Amino acid sequence: MVGLLDPLEIMVGNDDSVVREKAVNSLMKVGRVLDQKTDLKDKYLPLLKRQRKGDQFSMRISACHLYADIYERLSESDMRAMVRKKITKLSKDDTPMVRRAAAKCIPLISKHIEGPYAKEFLLPMIQALLEDSNDSVKIYAV
Repeated sequence: MVGLLDPLEIMVGNDDSVVREKAVNSLMKVGRVLDQKTDLKDKYLPLLKRQRKGDQFSMRISACHLYADIYERLSESDMRAMVRKKITKLSKDDTPMVRRAAAKCIPLISKHIEGPYAKEFLLPMIQALLEDSNDSVKIYAV
């Protein structure tokens, strides 16, 4: 399964939304079967970091979905804290499409968020997205 990461990483940065969504869904499936101790930390999370730091907004859109999906598989609290921080950062991105993707991911991550973090992580992010200048971001935040 690890061998699929490289070609899928290229596809998740695609500008074509259909290709990107299929690649993101495939990466989510691969992420669910990776070994948590080695492959998840050593290969999958660095892939997400490269997507988040990508110069194309399509890469950052993909990172939103992938971070939200992998959150439940992370057992270490520091790794979960890192994911919360990265999603918060993506929700403040300059590009409205990335902020919209972060808003779309709220239901996915909220299923697995621990009680105390709902108040300090989710609520401020939702509030900021509801005050966004872009209407489509506001709609998904609702």
